[in-house]
Amino acid sequence: MSLENPKFFYRAAYLAAACWVGQMFIGTVDLGSLQSTAAVRPIMDSWLENVVLQGLWILMAVSLIFFGSACRTAFLAHPGTKSGYAAAIHAGWLLSASGLAVTAWANQSMLVAAESADQAGVGALAYLQVHGWFVTLTGLSTALIAMGLGARRTGLLPSWFAYTTAALGILGLLGALHIPPGGFLCYVLLPPWLVAAAVLLARSSRAVAGQAGASTAARG
Repeated sequence: MSLENPKFFYRAAYLAAACWVGQMFIGTVDLGSLQSTAAVRPIMDSWLENVVLQGLWILMAVSLIFFGSACRTAFLAHPGTKSGYAAAIHAGWLLSASGLAVTAWANQSMLVAAESADQAGVGALAYLQVHGWFVTLTGLSTALIAMGLGARRTGLLPSWFAYTTAALGILGLLGALHIPPGGFLCYVLLPPWLVAAAVLLARSSRAVAGQAGASTAARG
């Protein structure tokens, strides 16, 4: 049985990249503005921005789950890939999507707390919303390092891209460990990486599928 992905599984990376760029321009809660006793006021003043951010995080989470599935299938379909790489890649993308979902959940809870004028709840949930990024970053680091190592071993992706992917994952890991500027660089470079990865993976997967089809026809 051949392993193939629907095209939109790869294209989901484009949506994730677009959402990622969008949330860069909106930003997250200004924790400094919550230090006063009127912690609810800044949240209500930026209510619409927080709702938009929440939607972008949810769309990113869903998109990364589809893209992670595409990555897993592409690596499993390659004859030279060991299943451990595919499992680590898939787990990393699932963890990153979970981090985004948790951040969206914290944001929604924060908005409800603000509407109820619960200042203590708003303050606690705002910290959770901002620092939920570390869960996403841990998942991204896992997925990127596994993809880089797996692609280098199998040749599923060009060598230059495999090295770039592994390096980006290491930068993300450094960021999660509070070693600058790793997290910032991973944050900024992820959107173009997602677009390039989707294009290269789709192209490579088509080539692998074509070779498998030719081999089957030759045996028949």
